[in-house]
Amino acid sequence: MKKFLKLFFVTGLLSGFFQLLFHRSVLVAAIQSLYFGLVMASVMCFLEKRALKKMGKTEASVGVKQEMRFTIRLSKLETLEKVKRVFAELNAKIINYNSPENIIEGRTIWSWKSFGEILTVRFVDMGNQTGVFVESRPSLGTIMVDYGKNLENVEKFRQLMEK
Repeated sequence: MKKFLKLFFVTGLLSGFFQLLFHRSVLVAAIQSLYFGLVMASVMCFLEKRALKKMGKTEASVGVKQEMRFTIRLSKLETLEKVKRVFAELNAKIINYNSPENIIEGRTIWSWKSFGEILTVRFVDMGNQTGVFVESRPSLGTIMVDYGKNLENVEKFRQLMEK
């Protein structure tokens, strides 16, 4: 409900602003912007709920920024090479690599679900295994609905790393 209201107000207010530019009547602009906000928020929330239901998740447990931690039985160097291969499989281009801090950032391509995502991977050598932290977030900070795309990214990343 909170996401619905946020979407309703944002789309309704933006629509109302543009409606006021083209209509002289404040009443007509207000009615049209309320209708547009209601329709857009309803459609976007429905599509996200449907996508999450297919993934077996509830709407309350999912936001647009997703994180996951796990360990794998690889050395730090082997983990680095595997992360690069996984990025290639996810169609993510490496945009930043910070060797001293063991951080790799990549950007995925556009899809119908998003304008691309930023994947950030941090890993820590723990002797005979490596701790991995992966985060997926929208490349645009204004995104409010991702239809489960970032959750899909972190789950797919873990699956490919453990393969």
